[in-house]
Amino acid sequence: MKTKSLLIILVMLLFLTAAFIPANISAEEYNGTRPTKEHLYINETNVKDLVTEGVLKGSGTPEDPYVLENYVLYGPVLPALWIVNVSNIVIRNVVISPGKNESNWGRTGITIQNASNVVIEDVTISYMMQGIIAYNVHGLKVNKISTVVNPDMGYAIQLFNCTEVEIKSVDVLSGHVLLVDGTKKENFDVKVEDVYKSDPKDPTIKYPYLYFFSRDSVILSPGELTKDIERIYGGMFVAFSGRVILDGVYFYDDVIVVNSESLGVWNTGIRDARFGIMAKNVPSVGVYSSWIYNAIYGIYVENSDSVNVKSCIINYTSWGVFLINANSFNVSNNYIRRSTSNAVYIDHSGNGTITHNLILNVGSYGIWLSKGTENVSITWNNIYMVGRISELTTGYGADYGRNNSWDHNFYGPMVPSGPYNVTGSAKSCDKHPLNDPIPILRVSFGKNTFVLRESALFVGVEVITVNDTTNDIEALRNFTVTIYGKKYSTPENSTIITTYVERQGDALTVRYGSQELIIPLPEKISKRSYRIAAYVLLGAGIALLVTGVYMNRQQKKKGRK
Repeated sequence: MKTKSLLIILVMLLFLTAAFIPANISAEEYNGTRPTKEHLYINETNVKDLVTEGVLKGSGTPEDPYVLENYVLYGPVLPALWIVNVSNIVIRNVVISPGKNESNWGRTGITIQNASNVVIEDVTISYMMQGIIAYNVHGLKVNKISTVVNPDMGYAIQLFNCTEVEIKSVDVLSGHVLLVDGTKKENFDVKVEDVYKSDPKDPTIKYPYLYFFSRDSVILSPGELTKDIERIYGGMFVAFSGRVILDGVYFYDDVIVVNSESLGVWNTGIRDARFGIMAKNVPSVGVYSSWIYNAIYGIYVENSDSVNVKSCIINYTSWGVFLINANSFNVSNNYIRRSTSNAVYIDHSGNGTITHNLILNVGSYGIWLSKGTENVSITWNNIYMVGRISELTTGYGADYGRNNSWDHNFYGPMVPSGPYNVTGSAKSCDKHPLNDPIPILRVSFGKNTFVLRESALFVGVEVITVNDTTNDIEALRNFTVTIYGKKYSTPENSTIITTYVERQGDALTVRYGSQELIIPLPEKISKRSYRIAAYVLLGAGIALLVTGVYMNRQQKKKGRK
C-alpha cells in the first residue's frame, strides 16, 4: 500500500480561489444585429399577436411549434422571458441579461408555467438571479445552455412538478446547478447528460454534475490511484434510490439526496454550495470527518429517523447544522465556525444530543432549539464569540422547546458568573456553566484513506479548544488517546497523532480522557463488488486544524465586477 498523508490545512490550494464570474453580455456585443425585448411575456391570450408581429414564428402545433430565436432579452425586474399556458414552443439562439448598463443582477432568465413540449437550446443566460425555472411542464428539453447566475441563491435550472425532462450540454459558470422538487416520483425522473460546473478560478476547467434516479445504490469511492483533478464533482442530486455512500470525494456545489434509503458521508469536502449536504426524507443520515466551506446551509436534514454529524468542520455558513423533524440525532465533536445565523438549529425534532462541539464566531445564537423540539441534551460544548458578525439580537443559546437540558457548557468570552439562563420560552438554565474552555477530540482520515474498501485506516487525531487570549482555536500538544483500546501519544511538542489502525468491527473508537468519539464505518466491500458512480474528486482529504491555518472568507459579490 502506498504511503498516505493527511492534509494539514483546511483545504488545499486548489480551493483557495475567488469565484470567477464572467462579464455581462449585452446587445451591444451583437452590433445591433439582433432584436431586443425587455420582459417578454407569452401567454395563451397574446401568443397569436406575437406571431402576427413577427416576434414568434410557427403555429403552435407539435409539427409546427412556436419559435423564438435570435433575440436578446432583458430582465432587470421580471423574468426576461415568461411563458404561461403555452405549449409547443422552441426558444433558440437567445441571449439573456439584465439589460443595457444594468449594474445589478437581473431577476430570472426564463420562467415557464403550465406548458408542454418546450425546447430551450443554444441559450446564454448572463448575470441573472436565476436561470430557468419551470413549473408544471410536461416534456421539457434543455440543450446547449450556458449560465451565469447569482452565486449565493441562484440555480441554472429549477424544476417543480415537471415530467419527462431532458437536460443536456449545460455549462454553469457561476451559481448552482440544479434543484428538483415535486409531489410524485416521476417528477424526479430527469435525464441529465454532459452538465458541468466550472472551476471558480479557471472556467476552462469543468467538473461533471451527477444525477441519479431510482438506483439500488450510489457509491462514490474513487481509490488512491485516481488523479486529484479527477476527484472533483460539480454537485450531485440523488432521488428515490437505495443507500448512498460518499467516501473520499469532493464537490463544488450541492449534494442533495431525497427520498432514498440512507446517506453515509466520510472524508468528503464540499464548498460553494447553497445546501452543502441536503437530505430530505432519508431515514438514516450520517456525516463523519468531513468538511463544508461557504454554504447557506452546511448540513440540512429534513424528515429523518436517525441523524449523526460527527467530527466535521463546517466553516462560513448561514446555518451550520439545520435539522427539521429528526426523530433521533447526535451532533458531536464538530468545529463550526462563522455561521451568520446559528451554528446548530433544531426544529420540531427530539431525542437528540449536542455535545463536545466547538462553536466559534456566530452571528446570532450559537444553538437554537425551535418550537416542537424536545428531549435534547446540550452538554460540554464551547460556544464562543457570539454576535461578532451581525447586528442581530444575539445570545449563546435559545430554547423554545420543552424538556431540553443544558449543562456544563462553556460560554465565552463573557463567562457567566452563575447559572446561565437560556433565552426562550422554555426557560431552560445551565446551572453548571464552565469557567474554562473544553478540549474537543477530533478525528480525520488521510487523503487516500477510503473507509469503504480498506482494513488499514490512516487516521489523524487532534484535540482542539478555545484560546481565551487570542479568541481563536488552539490545538493541544503532548496528549495521549486510545484507539481500539491501544494508547497513542503525540511526538514531542506535536499537536497531532497520525497512525495506521486496523479497523475492528463497524466503528472507529477513540478516547481522550472521559471523552469517547465513535465514528461508524460502512460495511467493507471488496474491490470487485464496489461500484464507482463516477471518477472525480479533489485529492485533498479532510483537513486537520493543527497548523492553525484558516481561510478568510472571500466576500460573495452582490453586484458586478
